[in-house]
Amino acid sequence: MENYYCALQLRRDSDYRISEDKLYFKNEHIGWVNNFEIDFCDSYYMRRNNTVLNINPKTRLNCEGCKFCYTSHQKSRSIIDLTIPKNLDNFFYDWMNLYGKNDLSGLYQIAVVSGCFPNENSLVKFLLDLNDKVEKMNFHGEIFYLGSQIQTEESLKKLSEIPYFAYSLSIECFENRDKLLRKSKSGFTLEQIKRIMQLSILYGHRTNFTYIVGLDGIKALEEGLKNFEKYINSFPIFNILQEHEYQKGLRNYTANNIQYYLQARKTIEKIFAHSSLKPTMWEVCRTLWYTSYNGEKL
Repeated sequence: MENYYCALQLRRDSDYRISEDKLYFKNEHIGWVNNFEIDFCDSYYMRRNNTVLNINPKTRLNCEGCKFCYTSHQKSRSIIDLTIPKNLDNFFYDWMNLYGKNDLSGLYQIAVVSGCFPNENSLVKFLLDLNDKVEKMNFHGEIFYLGSQIQTEESLKKLSEIPYFAYSLSIECFENRDKLLRKSKSGFTLEQIKRIMQLSILYGHRTNFTYIVGLDGIKALEEGLKNFEKYINSFPIFNILQEHEYQKGLRNYTANNIQYYLQARKTIEKIFAHSSLKPTMWEVCRTLWYTSYNGEKL
């Protein structure tokens, strides 16, 4: 029996239901469930067997605008502004104490997941300050930023001071960007994004993008990926769209059946078949790939 972590939306009209510890699709018993927890938006969470630390420096509860995002509807158990140096110091010492660590040498990656910085300069300053701080705590892994606020060559050049830096640009969709994304994101055009990703690779950064499967039709997905595949050096992060109760109708009209997602998976595998890039399972909890990719075991 395989165990999976599933992030689920609440929908009154869902075909899935849970009775005691059993999961049903319509009336068919398809699995067992346990260890329920609310999907809180906290200052941090762990991945990859506690070797990847994801931090939300400025609480994402205040981030609104992208219609597919549900973060502003979440609850938080800890709201700490980690852009304040003292708070960041205390955070790492508290984390090491909680996990019984003397330093940060056991971390593979520190991920900064936030689009809530006041501007690009304040984000870059935080990332550089973070690097200085964690280096003193014996961290030798990758500092990873997921967002879209790095938009200039000057910033990418400055971030070269970080030994291992990765930029995952939150593209999310190729069509209807002005309708689905907040204005600060949709104004960053796909052509501008290509240029920044090209420069990111030039400055030695691991570079990819995030994309939400279900917002575009298959044709738009295929054409968009073909246009962007040469601007990355690691596999994109694909998330399946979660359509919550208040987001009904957000999906592309063709994406309301399982065949769409099977076709999307095959399309993506075909586009990247010539490359050595593969999905990383621990990065995504709403992925298209759980055990195999393009016929090979992950």
